[in-house]
Amino acid sequence: MVIIFAPQYPLASFSELVSGMVIVASSVLVTRKVYFGSKNKFSYVLMLLSALYGICYIALAFVDALRTEYILPSGQVEYKLNFNATILFYYYFFYLAAL
Repeated sequence: MVIIFAPQYPLASFSELVSGMVIVASSVLVTRKVYFGSKNKFSYVLMLLSALYGICYIALAFVDALRTEYILPSGQVEYKLNFNATILFYYYFFYLAAL
């Protein structure tokens, strides 16, 4: 099994990666601001879920970009998504983080 970088929609993968990095960075900055300010526990929970949401966006970008190479009996090469990673991130972590 060979895993290669072959995104089907490169701009969508790049935008998911950038969005995830911005969400994670902003949640870290807000958590730091709350730590030196009010120390509200509810805001810590919100920022933790926000960071998880950003990590899910980053993971979705990598799931789409890193594909498995399959060689068909005819000699043709196909690049397919990793089924287990797709189900895990698209249907479990992404919706769990969206709560």
